[in-house]
Amino acid sequence: MIAFAVDHPAVVPCLVGGGIALLIAIALLVGARRADARNWIYARAPALPIRLLNARDDAWVRGIVECASPLRVPRFAERCVYFAYTVEEKRTRTVRTSKGGTRTETYWAVVQRDVEGVVFDLVDGADRIRIDPRTAELHDLESTGYDHEWSRRYHANYLPLGDERSALGCVSEDGLALEAHANIPLLTCRRTRDEFIRGAESGERWMRGFGFGLLFVGVLVAAYGALMHFHASVLDAKFEPAQAGIATAIAVSVTLGFWLIHAYNTLVAYRTRTLAAWRHIDVDLKQRFDLVPRLATIVAATAAHERTTFEELARLRTEAANQDARTAIRAESAIRGAVAQVLALAEKYPTLRTSASYSALHDQLVALEDKIAHDRAFFDDCATEFNTTIETFPRSLLARACGFQRWPLFEVARGEANTPTIS
Repeated sequence: MIAFAVDHPAVVPCLVGGGIALLIAIALLVGARRADARNWIYARAPALPIRLLNARDDAWVRGIVECASPLRVPRFAERCVYFAYTVEEKRTRTVRTSKGGTRTETYWAVVQRDVEGVVFDLVDGADRIRIDPRTAELHDLESTGYDHEWSRRYHANYLPLGDERSALGCVSEDGLALEAHANIPLLTCRRTRDEFIRGAESGERWMRGFGFGLLFVGVLVAAYGALMHFHASVLDAKFEPAQAGIATAIAVSVTLGFWLIHAYNTLVAYRTRTLAAWRHIDVDLKQRFDLVPRLATIVAATAAHERTTFEELARLRTEAANQDARTAIRAESAIRGAVAQVLALAEKYPTLRTSASYSALHDQLVALEDKIAHDRAFFDDCATEFNTTIETFPRSLLARACGFQRWPLFEVARGEANTPTIS
């Protein structure tokens, strides 16, 4: 006969504690998944000088905060372009204790909160780009600390004038500002791009690790409570270790099931990101070859005999177009050499620099080469992460069963026989 064991001391704490742990675990794992998607966006954007930005580029830039009409932090008078100012007042309240009595406690209540920002320029030498802090994620703000006066205290976080900061965003259509666009956020921070990304990825790993740990603990504790909830009336406390063993087996099974789902979704996400990184390269390569004929027309007037360099570039582009990853990677090595020769023409023929049209196209090509170099490195990072994941035990078993294959890298010319074709 099965008895209802609500009187067992382990039932209620285990069920409640396990349920809370499971809810926290799910929240952490969902948060880690979202953080992973954000971190990919952060890493995809290259670090570029402001002068090389083009409309709708997503990029990281770095410079000094400047503003012709800065703000002043209330009470503290610090010059800034953004502040969040709060005034808190000390108050008391009476609360009931767990034993039925009462006690008085003191707390700080916010009685005033002012948030204000003004558009500022991020300046890198002679170049600048506009940012509106009211629409941006602001990291690493300066703090005034607390200033106490009688029963009140004052505090502010602010973005100071003259601060050196990094910014991520999408270049506006007029090329004068950074803004949020589609899934690209607008954010600023004191850290460099690489430092910010490392911190974000570290937080993501900790979140995922704690999530799976709490998932196991939550299932274990909840399963143990459930076994105590429904137990044979002839059993007594000496048999509880056996029930704990059953609860452990249940926890391992459930956690393993969640891990398999997570591992498969991770493989799909990494493969999709690698494909997206490849397509991003292809867009920049097409922009590069759109510039080449225009440069060739201008150079022809000064050095007609250099046309063979441009003809070679056109031939290499035709051969690489619409090919699989391995063919495109091998062709890109030769193309980079030809582009380097094109960029060297300005040194070989100084009179070309006197042409405003040539200078503009030359600078665009330099910017594209920087972006392509970043895109190649980013593609290799995505492909390496995917390749490492499918080759690491125990994910390798899942990858083999589901037909996941290695991606080729730009940094090497070799690949596996079953290299996936990219259309």
